[in-house]
Amino acid sequence: MNPSAMNGTGSACRAPSGEKQHVSVRAGNLLLGIGIERIQEINRPSKLTIVPKSPSFVRGVMNLRGEVVTVVDLNSILKNRKTELTETSRIIILENDGEKTGLLADGVGEVITFGPERIDPVPCHLEEEDAGFFEGVVQLEERLLVLLDVDAVLGIEEIEAGS
Repeated sequence: MNPSAMNGTGSACRAPSGEKQHVSVRAGNLLLGIGIERIQEINRPSKLTIVPKSPSFVRGVMNLRGEVVTVVDLNSILKNRKTELTETSRIIILENDGEKTGLLADGVGEVITFGPERIDPVPCHLEEEDAGFFEGVVQLEERLLVLLDVDAVLGIEEIEAGS
């Protein structure tokens, strides 16, 4: 699925000036927002190859049109549990420093557009370790959208690999 065509009209999504678009992603009961500009594509989980002695949050690697992509489990990082693969599970492909990484999530929803004035800070009662994965919170009509700091989530791979 190409995120630039997610508005359902067949035309590319474009946010009004100053507004940002985020794809809503489910990890357990968390509704996360990932900036659409970070997403290369969204796929159904395919066959993953387990990597021996890899950190627990690395679900494996996959072949994406001839390119090996590491798949990281969002639930393992954020909630300390593995994502169960279901019909709604998706792998969000991101590119970071020239390398593609997949984030395994329970599901992907809609594209949500909002301005910076709607972003509230991360609640201060969160442990510093957990709060580091989030950039802010946006109040939607019925839920909160927690903005994921993709760089922090992808950076955990480097931290774990070095320890």
